[in-house]
Parts: sequence; C-alpha cells; structure tokens
Amino acid sequence: MNKDLELRGDCQIFICTGFEALKASRQIIHRFSKGRPSYIFWFGGDRGQDEIDEPFTHLFEFKTAAQGMSYGELLQDFSRILGENSEKFKDADIFIPHPYHFAANYFLNKPNIAGLYLLPDGMINYSHRKLTLVEKLKSLAKLIYGWIYHVHYYPCVRSLHITRYEDLPYVATFTFEPRRLVTTAGSVFVLDDIINKNDYVSEPGRILFLDQEITEIFSKDLAYAIRMAAFSFMENLNANEIYYKPHPKGQNRINLLRSIIPEAILLEKKGAVENIIGELRVEKCVSFYSTALLVLRRMTTVETISILPSAPPNHTAEFVEGIAKSFDEHGIIVLRVKTQPIS
Repeated sequence: MNKDLELRGDCQIFICTGFEALKASRQIIHRFSKGRPSYIFWFGGDRGQDEIDEPFTHLFEFKTAAQGMSYGELLQDFSRILGENSEKFKDADIFIPHPYHFAANYFLNKPNIAGLYLLPDGMINYSHRKLTLVEKLKSLAKLIYGWIYHVHYYPCVRSLHITRYEDLPYVATFTFEPRRLVTTAGSVFVLDDIINKNDYVSEPGRILFLDQEITEIFSKDLAYAIRMAAFSFMENLNANEIYYKPHPKGQNRINLLRSIIPEAILLEKKGAVENIIGELRVEKCVSFYSTALLVLRRMTTVETISILPSAPPNHTAEFVEGIAKSFDEHGIIVLRVKTQPIS
C-alpha cells in the first residue's frame, strides 16, 4: 500500500453502499486518519457480524428498500442527521463510490471540501459502466426529491463513466486489485486483503450462489432468463449442497431457486461473503458480475463462475464485455448463456 497520502481535512466522510467500500474505508481510517474523526454512512443493507471498531469512527446506518425503507424516508433520515451534525461535517475529506448515489452527490457538491477520493465499488471500477437512460431519468427525479427533503442533488446526465473519474477532481483512487482497473483518477492506492489463500479448505460438491439485482442494467425479462439459466447450470452440476445468498440490498429468491433445485439451502448468515466463506467451505461460487467473485478468486481457492448473456442489449454490451474480459484475466470462469437479445 502506498505510504505518501496526507489527508487534508479535519475529518473524513465515507459513503459506503457495499462491503468492498466498507472494507476499504476501515483500512483507510486505520492507516491515514491519524486520530481525526471519521464518519461512515452505510447504505449496504445488513452488515451481519461486520463490526466497526476503529477508534474515533462514527457509523450512520440506513435501512434499504429491501428492509422496508422508502426513498423519501431515507432522505428524511439523512436530512435529520445532516441537521444534527452540520458543524462536524465541515472541512472534510469525502470518500465516495460514485456521484450517482444521493449522499455522495450531496457531499461532493458542498463548498470547501478538503479532498475527494474514490472508493472501490465492485466491477464498475473494471468496466466502462455508464448511466443507462433509466438511471439518467432517475437522476432527474432525485433532483425533485432533493428539493422536497432539503438534500440538494445535482443530476448526472452526461455520458461519462458512472464514477465520473474522467472529470471529477479525485485526489486518489483506492482498490484491492489494480489489474485492469479502469477508474484510475489521481494517485492509485492498493489496499490489502486479509485472508490467506493457502488456508482455505473446501468440501467437494458444495456450491454457493450469490444473487444480484441485475435489473439495474438488464430488463426484467432478460434478467429472469439469465437467472434461470444460472439455476439450470447449477442443477446440472449434481452438487451435494447448494447454498443461496440473497444480495444484502435485494430480494430473496430462494423459492424461485427451489422450483429448479428443491433442496437448495437459504444462507441465513449476513455480511460480506469473505467473512463467512471459511465456514461454508464451498468448492464453487456462481454469480453474475458480483465483485465477490473477484474477492473470492483473490483470497481463496474457490472455483468462481460468472453467468453472463451471450448477446447483451446494445446499451449494456460495453459493460458486459468489459466484465467478461476482466473476469477472464483474473481466472474467473465466464459462461455466456444464450438469451433473446433485447435492444
């Protein structure tokens, strides 16, 4: 890890929408905060046993839509925290995964921020992930919601990468894996994984399926077809045990999986997959474009398999092909399933 980063602010603010960003934030706080207060805004769902124990660190935890929180209620809660802590958040270093998230957007557009930094946020950092038309329209809707709840939002409608690494003044980019990293803005700092790959022991015939909300880039019909293709693939593996882990911010589709594989086991444990993989001892892990595949490939001997469409829609083709190339370079098996192309 680089040693020459000097944070500029009186405090640090971290916007975390997933476990990779949370893990990075903890390392950054430990290495660079030097006793200054750090504030983590967590929007990633149930953290399980992943505790925040760094000194001088304050956690603001928000429920997700999957936990019953509406967007209006989320903004109301966020606005309340801003009002109660406005003096504490001045002259801050801001760490964000991308400016499309409302909290990241709010803080990066505040006057007199000390510095802006890019946190790792999964495979968007390794592909040319641009906002879809639907996401651009949602960005305009966030502007209206921001007026209502006093959380000012600046719409992201330009055809740039979702992180806007091309034009935002990021001081540094943080990553756990620099190979094929697309979002290189400012200095690049490589963070450390913790698990020793050689310590991992698997049980033959055990499979873990990591679900995702892939409708963020695919239509509902195409997402359903890809998901069912993944289920059929696992059915043909003749595994002894298949574990299903829903996305922390997504739906639980165990019943859909059981319509194909009745003996599938719902994984009750919450939190980042790397925190529970040692106990599961699975031989294979199947998902779509989850960052966890890359994490498990780096940290364990699990055989990682990505299910992607062979003919993605035109507006997602660049993203999907970038993911496939990156996964292939990192030793992740990429299976392209045939689905009806949707433009």
